Amino acid sequence: MKIVILILTSLVSIQLHGQSINLTLKHTLDTMLMLDQAPRALMDPNITPEKKAGYLKILGVTEEDFFKNSWGIMIKNDAINLKKITGIIDTYGYPGKSLVGEPTNKAAWYIIQHSDQISDYLPLIKEAGKNKEIPMTLVAMMNDRYLMHKGQKQIYGTQIYGGNVTD
Repeated sequence: MKIVILILTSLVSIQLHGQSINLTLKHTLDTMLMLDQAPRALMDPNITPEKKAGYLKILGVTEEDFFKNSWGIMIKNDAINLKKITGIIDTYGYPGKSLVGEPTNKAAWYIIQHSDQISDYLPLIKEAGKNKEIPMTLVAMMNDRYLMHKGQKQIYGTQIYGGNVTD
């Protein structure tokens, strides 16, 4: 009986504020977002011990192992997430608020923002913003990051870049 309920739950969408939410996709994206954000949150020196313990548990690593290979863990998660988000976008288009609700509608944006494929997805992100599937502030941030990576001036000034300065 539990299996039947689980299958039905995964196949059924709920109505939220008059919108049909894909719960299975929402759960997948929420998990992906957590894997995207956990290593970044762990790099914050002001993180509370409770949050640190929770993020380490999500990542399945000890604090020592994380700090030995924090960038490697983040890069690995980013690559896995990008591959998954590509499949999701190929299937559903941008998974915006009408499909997965808020704040899950930001998950794909974060994953793309942390990738080297912004140029491939920027038109999709702009369209999602135009259609109110994600906030336009996120569109502006991704557009600025795209311009920054191309060595061009940002429009909104939302991104910073650390690098060496030579005289």
